[in-house]
Amino acid sequence: MNNIVKRLNDLGVLSVGAGQDGRSTTVARRSLPGVALAFDVGLRRIHGIATSLADGRQADVERDVELERPGALDVEWILETIPLLVDELGASMDEVVGVALTLCAPLDSVSGRVSTSAGLRGWAGLDIRALFQDRVQVPLYIDNDVNAAALAERYEYGAGRDFVFVQASEGLGASLMIEGQLYRGTNGMAGQISHLSVDERGPLCACGNRGCLSAVASGASLLASLRAVGRELESVTAIVDAAEQGDPMCASVLTDAARYVGLAVSHLIKITGMQTVIVGGEMAASERYFVAPLRRAIEAHTLRNPVGETRVLTSQISSSAALLGGLQLVGGGMGMAGPSNATHALVAVGAKR
Repeated sequence: MNNIVKRLNDLGVLSVGAGQDGRSTTVARRSLPGVALAFDVGLRRIHGIATSLADGRQADVERDVELERPGALDVEWILETIPLLVDELGASMDEVVGVALTLCAPLDSVSGRVSTSAGLRGWAGLDIRALFQDRVQVPLYIDNDVNAAALAERYEYGAGRDFVFVQASEGLGASLMIEGQLYRGTNGMAGQISHLSVDERGPLCACGNRGCLSAVASGASLLASLRAVGRELESVTAIVDAAEQGDPMCASVLTDAARYVGLAVSHLIKITGMQTVIVGGEMAASERYFVAPLRRAIEAHTLRNPVGETRVLTSQISSSAALLGGLQLVGGGMGMAGPSNATHALVAVGAKR
């Protein structure tokens, strides 16, 4: 315990001094010092933020990127952007306490590298830490975006200690929060439902198998299936908007995706015994065509629980959920977890998007 207190004192998180009797020690929490940064690397966009841990001031930047691109170029842009964001806050690099990267891809916690079957194919096998260590001498926290979003649900919105978080966007993923902690598994890829087989005669997946959830229910697969019949839509949000406006084809592909996702999630529920599922991502914006049919699919494929039925809730976090979680990763590395001035400021940023 003394070593932990000493580390937090060195980081400026705690103030340690002599007690009034001259023998005891007083420990108090200081306002968080320094600057934390987080970058959310998606399939088509990178969003970065620098935020003051003391007062919540923030500077953020976004960059649209090509789907097929070398990951090393993304890392180079992030490294060049870090000092620019810090400078925009009127701070110095000496004040940076950590940088978080959240990636739209499964990560192998043993090697610290992106899976070769990931959507971010240009990042596959990339030694991210090696690229950073010579340029930025601060702690680096790396996780996938779904785990980060689950952390935001846990600490920013009080989602509880036990739940499955499902991200339904251009990519698909899930995260397991068990007894208040993210469960990553031995290799860091627990909850990766995107490559569960839900249709053994289904289309070929990028991983080489057939009928993976990603191949039949991800936003990317929905866009591709619509494109195959002459419907060019630019995003998952466009599919959702069209469905809500009465487009029967878009409504149909969303509902079919929800059924597949519900089947996959039902397996997680049966294995873990979870009673709460939180659904986020662009598809979750449609209660009628995605959330409701997903809820029905889960009910159809899970066993009746005498303690109570499974709750399926829609995430209330904005599109900046992964960034919120990234800041929680930095805070956790400093021995702090929970809502902060910095993350509350970011809620306002996300609400504008």
